[in-house]
Amino acid sequence: MENAAMPAVCVLGPIEIVTSGSVVGLGRLEQSLIANLAAHANRVVSIDRLIEGLWGEHPPASARNRVQALISSLRRALNDRAVVVTHSTGYLLQIDDDNYDAAQFESQVRLGRAAAERAAHADASVLYEAALGLWRGPAFEGIDSTLVKGEATRLNELRRTVLVEWATTRLAGGDQQAMVTELMGLVAADPLHEGLRGLLMVALHRAGRKADALRAYTEGASFLADQYGLDPGADLQRLRQRVLVDDPELVATAPEAPPAGPTPAQLPAATRGFVGRDAELERLDAVLASHHGSAAVTIVAISGTPGVGKTALAVHWAHHVADHFPDGQLYVNLRGFDPSGTAAHPAEALRGFLDAFEVAPHRIPVEPAAQAGLYRSLLAGRRVLVVLDNARDAEQVRPLLPGSPGCLVLVSSRTQLTGLVAVEGAHAVQLDLFSRADARYMLAQRIGGSRVAAEPAAIDTLITHCARLPLALAIVAARAAMHPAATLDTLADHMRLAGGGLDQLDGGDATTNVRAVFSWSLGAVSGEAASLFRLLGLHPGPDFAEHAAASLAGVSAVRVRMMLGELTRAHLLVEVGPGRYAHHDLLHAYARELSEASLNAVERRSALRRMLDHLLQTACSAALLLTPHRDPITVPDPATDVALEQVTTREQALRWFTTEHRVLLALVELAAEQAGIEEYAWRLAWSMGDFFDWQGHWRDWAHTQQLAQRSATRIADQQGRAQSHRGLGRAYIRIGRLGEADEAFAASLQCFDQLGDPSGQAHVHLDLSWLRDTQQRYAEASHHAEQALMLYRAIGNAHKEAHSLAAVGWSWARQGDYERSRDYLSEALVLHQRNGDQHGEASASESLGYAHHHLGEHPQAVQHYTHALALCQSLGDRYGQTVILDRLGDVHHEAGTIHAARDAWKRAADLLDELGNDESGRIREKLTTVT
Repeated sequence: MENAAMPAVCVLGPIEIVTSGSVVGLGRLEQSLIANLAAHANRVVSIDRLIEGLWGEHPPASARNRVQALISSLRRALNDRAVVVTHSTGYLLQIDDDNYDAAQFESQVRLGRAAAERAAHADASVLYEAALGLWRGPAFEGIDSTLVKGEATRLNELRRTVLVEWATTRLAGGDQQAMVTELMGLVAADPLHEGLRGLLMVALHRAGRKADALRAYTEGASFLADQYGLDPGADLQRLRQRVLVDDPELVATAPEAPPAGPTPAQLPAATRGFVGRDAELERLDAVLASHHGSAAVTIVAISGTPGVGKTALAVHWAHHVADHFPDGQLYVNLRGFDPSGTAAHPAEALRGFLDAFEVAPHRIPVEPAAQAGLYRSLLAGRRVLVVLDNARDAEQVRPLLPGSPGCLVLVSSRTQLTGLVAVEGAHAVQLDLFSRADARYMLAQRIGGSRVAAEPAAIDTLITHCARLPLALAIVAARAAMHPAATLDTLADHMRLAGGGLDQLDGGDATTNVRAVFSWSLGAVSGEAASLFRLLGLHPGPDFAEHAAASLAGVSAVRVRMMLGELTRAHLLVEVGPGRYAHHDLLHAYARELSEASLNAVERRSALRRMLDHLLQTACSAALLLTPHRDPITVPDPATDVALEQVTTREQALRWFTTEHRVLLALVELAAEQAGIEEYAWRLAWSMGDFFDWQGHWRDWAHTQQLAQRSATRIADQQGRAQSHRGLGRAYIRIGRLGEADEAFAASLQCFDQLGDPSGQAHVHLDLSWLRDTQQRYAEASHHAEQALMLYRAIGNAHKEAHSLAAVGWSWARQGDYERSRDYLSEALVLHQRNGDQHGEASASESLGYAHHHLGEHPQAVQHYTHALALCQSLGDRYGQTVILDRLGDVHHEAGTIHAARDAWKRAADLLDELGNDESGRIREKLTTVT
């Protein structure tokens, strides 16, 4: 259970801390201390509340000193591991889910419920059993603390609920005989639990023991009457009546249909004219046959040399068996051997899979491990085919493996992935070159059987020089098909005369002629198209748009479209989407070779700058469409032969960034490392900041800002350093690296000060206010917000003045000075309205509602929350609506308008359910408190 580097905290029973498999000896007060902190894990608990939790209403005079001594003692027991963290107002137990049994329990329950919702009863039962197996007794057993009581009650009640859910899944799977014994024991241990008693009655009835089912009811009714003078609940009474009349629905055990939801269908188009691979297809079919009924996820690893057809086989078979996986087919190209070196990080692939299931961005965790957990939860109980194409190694694959036995994973790689075979039990399928018969058949399929039969010697020559490599054969076939009047013998002569081979395919045999195939095919296209192909070797990939290609070549978009079509028809490019193209990785490597060999340094740099100018101009325009009030940066004018792309609406800007996301990442990396183009790195990184923030790509944000900062420093670009340090600080806040955020903001503030840029300084102070609020250092947050306000007023930035006023107001609310908070927020609201900033107006109005609420001014709080809610509805801000509805319910509840409170909380919970947000559970708990 525990992470080897950190202790595990166990609260599902007596309090225990486990390190390296051993329980740490703790005194009574130390146990109570860890319990009080664990009940609020990863949240700061003030010293005053800890004193109350440890000693109740009568603490000793030395209570504060004793808390500090207990903290020190606890840290010594944990060998000074950074588990208990000191904050300005108290202490925090810092622990991840893997090392906290309560978090593990709830995680397993979520997985079980996901499986149960999809009627995967066996999977759900196993997951529920894993969750219940973590319990060693009542939660926080032996701890008498007001701070712990609520959490202990919640966990204990959740366990009782999960017992019912577990038993329900077992019964739904037809396991009534075994469940009779199980439920008898559970009911004896908890005779007041009517849910368990009802399930026992159902199990007995289904087992043909109607009299025993009625006796179970009578025993429960007698116990209630004797102990409490009560009758059984209405549900149990109705169940008794159904047993009496042998209700046929009590016997029906057919599972409910899984809830409707997105069904991804991400497989690329299958290869036209797929031939051969009979033995491999039979092996794959055999694996599928053994997969049905398997207790574990099935993995197939297809390996082979580049260009041998691994992807073609994987995609062809995936289409063939797609009907066996009705819950969807996922596909990702992991780019494990991409010539640019930009292999896909597993987190990138996970993000794509979560998007395929329409997971809302705010639901996606920051940490890759947590993203992988959410992915496995989504697939729990589903039958999904996952195709992981072009993997570099097992480590790239492992985070993408589902946990559900209904899923099958198909991996392709140039390496044999022996680790995946040895550890995960993957089935290995080694793909070899075509046989001569299959190669001949493939050519016949592509260029016509009669033509192949007419020149058998020429066909043999072509097959030999293509090394029976499917990719090379496809290119030869395309060339022959494009020139039906040419004899195959003429084509074979060209092959004999061409020499050399791609280095990665140089095996000392005929494979060395693959480069000859590429060069020969390239020689068949026009000079313009061939020139463009060489220039495309400069593009880092993984794909590109027409305008980028036009800028590289210095021609119009119309002209480049013709050239791209010519290269596509020659199989030197693939059109992966409307107006977007990509190379096969071997062809990309070949294009890179040609660009290095045929272009001098000046030509390469000029082409790169044209392409970067195109993307930078578009990115900066798109960035200002996303955030119209953002201070623009200085962007040099593009060259006259750059193809500019028009992005005119916010929706277009968002789509553009989404499409170009990976390209922009690769270009920041490229610009940061190449002399002469470093200035593009920080400008491109700046343009992507808001997109990364709003879409939750926070690690990409931090990575690009790190590159930008280093390149700006190397070329002594002070503006670039200021902007990239600031962007890095903001990204660090998002991923929880608060100390490093502090350092980045300090560096940015110094740069803006040296530049004499008060606007930049104000931006950083506003960011520092956000950071201090996150750190719960509210007085300092107020100070920085006021510094920002002073600077914005001095330079006349009314838009940012409104935001800083709101930040000052919010910081006073966080410090409990609600009257001062109200004054600042009222001024901010008026200014937002004058500026026409509806997002700012909604935020300020919501904060005003919060201030009025805490001042006891309920009508005014309701008025501001209602106004903010209407704005969020008009803006389409669905999550913002849930926050306001939650707080609106709190106001109504406190004011005694219970019906309105219930309505607000229900709307919030329902909307959170629609968004797939787990916060709905917290709000539904509030609904249980009102009647």
